[in-house]
Amino acid sequence: PASRNLLLAAQDLGVAPLVALAESALAGGLAVTLLAGAPTAADLLPPALIPAEVEYRVATADGSLGRRGSVLDLLAANGDPPPLLWADQVFAAGPPGRYAGRSAAIAATRLAPEPGFAQGMLAGTLGCGLGACLGCAIETRRGVIYLCKQGPVIDLREMIL
Repeated sequence: PASRNLLLAAQDLGVAPLVALAESALAGGLAVTLLAGAPTAADLLPPALIPAEVEYRVATADGSLGRRGSVLDLLAANGDPPPLLWADQVFAAGPPGRYAGRSAAIAATRLAPEPGFAQGMLAGTLGCGLGACLGCAIETRRGVIYLCKQGPVIDLREMIL
């Protein structure tokens, strides 16, 4: 509730679910920056699908648009102000393997991020929706959780990377 500056970050298709979060944040009066990475400019979410009030920064692996590299390069980029110092809260989306680099970028920029500062939406199979099939079970620092019941958004500090 105290957040005023929201930083959203995703690579490839992980950007799509963050657009709804951006819209909700804008409706609440927050400033929003969306960092997106993709292999080429053609693989990026078109700017027309992103609210005009969102600052949209992009990186492409081939350098065809924005910064050459990935969303991790945007997180580490020196901006005015640097995105991880400007943000009150960070939300990311994607498969579990993508979070190690994001966590490292946060640790290099913010010495002691408070719980809830950085949260990730984990992509995965949500088979039964009840936790009975165990298809969405993941190990976290607080034990096994079921993404269908206790997720899919969890604190980055809880993820085992």
